[in-house]
Amino acid sequence: MNLPNEIIISILKELDKFGNLYSCLFVSHNFYYLTLPILYKAPLITSAKALRIFICTITKKNCAISNFQINNSKFTLKSPGNYVEEINLKYIPHRWLDVKTNHLLSILNSCPNIHTLNLNTCKCLQDKTIRSIARLYGLRFKVLDISFCKSITDETIIDLAEYCPNLEQLDLTGCELVTERSISQIIQKCKRLKFLDITGCEETVGLNVSRAGLNIFGIQYYP
Repeated sequence: MNLPNEIIISILKELDKFGNLYSCLFVSHNFYYLTLPILYKAPLITSAKALRIFICTITKKNCAISNFQINNSKFTLKSPGNYVEEINLKYIPHRWLDVKTNHLLSILNSCPNIHTLNLNTCKCLQDKTIRSIARLYGLRFKVLDISFCKSITDETIIDLAEYCPNLEQLDLTGCELVTERSISQIIQKCKRLKFLDITGCEETVGLNVSRAGLNIFGIQYYP
């Protein structure tokens, strides 16, 4: 019995929750083309080696967009990078040493639909790197975690406020150089912000008097 693609996709999404999706690529051509977008939507990257393999995959120049038909079903096969929406690097051991600026730029250049980026403890990423990605790709971001990136300063946060108007969640935990000067800019300019974590940002103590403003913007505040 042939199941409609819609039902197969629903089953594949359930399998994805248990980490069993990769093997579905080898079931049939139909399964391959249905599995690929789900598999790459939020890739699980758990090592520096996996990061390098992922970057090689999404930057291959022969991954052109193509249209074709299998068993009366029409498919548009894109480069894997086009399916990526979320990147989470916090599961990479020693990411504070292994995740470099060129890795991040390769990912963002090849994945135009990323809206969620977790760079927790990626300490090799300098202040100027985050400022650059804010200016180049800021309109994409809805969720950004740069917690424990110790080099982050007010200048970076001000750029985020200016170039990332669609931010809904921002985690600045442990960014010790960030002060209330830049946080106030985030609150004023990021109108869609719902979650802000500045735990460990000791220079934001003065924001306690501004909690009324935070409530107006509907922001969940974690001191």
